[in-house]
This record gives sequence, structure tokens and C-alpha cells, in this order.
Amino acid sequence: MDATDYVIDLPLFPLNVVLFPGMPLPLHIFEERYRLMINECIDSRQPFGVVLIKSGQEAGGTAEPHMVGCTAEIVSVQRLEDGRLYINTVGRDRFKIHELHHDKQYLHGTVEILSMEDSDTMKMIKKTYSLRRLVRSYLDTISSIADTDIDPEKLPEEPMSLAYLGTILLQVPAEIKQRILGINSVAELMSEMHNVYQRENALLVEMLRIGPKMQSQSRNLN
Repeated sequence: MDATDYVIDLPLFPLNVVLFPGMPLPLHIFEERYRLMINECIDSRQPFGVVLIKSGQEAGGTAEPHMVGCTAEIVSVQRLEDGRLYINTVGRDRFKIHELHHDKQYLHGTVEILSMEDSDTMKMIKKTYSLRRLVRSYLDTISSIADTDIDPEKLPEEPMSLAYLGTILLQVPAEIKQRILGINSVAELMSEMHNVYQRENALLVEMLRIGPKMQSQSRNLN
């Protein structure tokens, strides 16, 4: 198949969030330009692209997006009498922006749908097992601090699904998630997630260790 088959024109929605394949994203559409965009997407049954804002504002202004984003498929729509919409979307395909266009009320771009390079199956089985263990440890620690809706026993077996769910669960800056979204190799993705989770688990353990000590010191000072 020719490479141009993967290049499309896509409406773009700059947000302060990184969308991943399989990730649900509910949105409240209130700006006129995005009402127009979403209604056009609904009528044509096409997705739009969610891109993390690099600079600028999410609402009421212009924003410069990062060049890698994820398509959002609209799965349900609730229309309000004043024209606003509540929509539920889910992330589908990663893409890279080749050119931005500003000739419409909303931003759109010429984008390339990105594929992921495969890796050795046996190595992926080992890396997946290791990453599942790290994600479960992270969830167990988090659940000791606050309730979570994710059952560690039901984590995906498929490497990419596990890696992307693991990224969604992480409480880390958006820039780190953006870097992960841009990875084009399953092996590199799994290695990066393994490193990130090792670091985050160590930080959580240290926070839990220091927390009671700091509270005790604070009581002594009072």
C-alpha cells in the first residue's frame, strides 16, 4: 500500500491532555469553533485529532500543538438546547502532523497515521510479564492511599494495550506522556514504560516512608 494512503486531513482539538489508543475521553464542547468541528465530524462520521498543547490556551485563543497526537472516535453525543454538546470519545490511532492549516474556524492538519514496529515475540512476553508486575505494584501502592477503579488482576496481556493503559494510569506530567505517545517501536515502548514504572514505584515508596516521619516532626514542632 502506498504511504499516501495513511495521510489524511484531520480536524484538530488542542487540549491539555495526552490521548492514547483505547483511552476514553469525555468532552464538553462549548466554543463555537469546536461546536462546528464536532458537528461536522458527527455528520461525516469521522474522527478528530486530540493534540497536547505546546503553548497557548485551551479555550478562547490560539494554541500551538505538539506534532504527535491520537485520533478520537465519537461514541455518544448529548446535545443541549443552547448548542453545547457533551460527547464521549475513545482514542484510536496515533498520528503525526505534517502540516497545520488555519483556513477554517478550527485548526486542522495534514497528518500521517502512525504504525508501530513489531518486536521479537519471546522478548515481548518477558517484558510484558515484568511490566505487569510493576504496574500491579504501582496500583497496590496507590490503592493504599486512595481508591482506584482498576483491578490489577485484569490488566491486559497484549504488550501495547498494557503499555498504554499503564501510561494512562501514571500520575506524571503531560510532557512525559507525550514522549511515550511518540514512540514507534513496541520494544522501545515497553523498555520506556519499564523504566518509568521502576522510577515511579521507587518514588511512591519513598513518599510513603517520609510521610509519617514528616507528620511526626510537625507534631513535635507544634
